[in-house]
Parts: sequence; structure tokens; C-alpha cells
Amino acid sequence: MLFGEKISEICQREGINLKEFSKLTGIGYSTLQAFKANKKTPRMQTLEKITSNPRFTQYTNFLMGSDELPDEEAEFLSLFKQVCDAGQGEEALKYLKYLAEREGK
Repeated sequence: MLFGEKISEICQREGINLKEFSKLTGIGYSTLQAFKANKKTPRMQTLEKITSNPRFTQYTNFLMGSDELPDEEAEFLSLFKQVCDAGQGEEALKYLKYLAEREGK
């Protein structure tokens, strides 16, 4: 899968368009359009801009060579790790328990 296709897959999965992706990553919109049209290949700096954004770190392996998007469980674990790293793990667990109890009723 080409890099431009991967960017499209990430945008679709995240529910954002290319302009929003551009704003979130700091990569120029015209540069992203060139990737999608396969007119340009990314530099390491571009990959770092994407994967250093907490919203997109879960896509590192996908962008670096794998053609498989992370599954929902891996995505959840990545997000939960970010919450814990931010010192909010206990609050997140309480909320998850609340949701589980609510679903069980």
C-alpha cells in the first residue's frame, strides 16, 4: 500500500478530512495532496510529525511498512496507555467500570 493510501486510511478511520489531518500534523495540505497522488514520497521528518502526534502514534507500524491498520484492541490499549501516562489511569478505570455496569443492566 502506498503512503498516500495509508494517509487516506488513517483519515477515514479517524473521521477527519485531509485538511484536518494537515492541521493536526503540521504537514502542508498541498504536500499531503502530493502524497495521495503519488507524486511525492515522505521524508523521515514527515513520518515523525505524524507519529509524534498522540492521536496518530498507534499508526507508526502501519506508516513504516505494515499494510495492516492496528486492530481496535491495540488502538484501545494505546489510548489507555496515553491516559495512564498523563496520570489519569485511575479515573479512566472508574469510568470503564461504570460503562461496563451500565451495559450489564
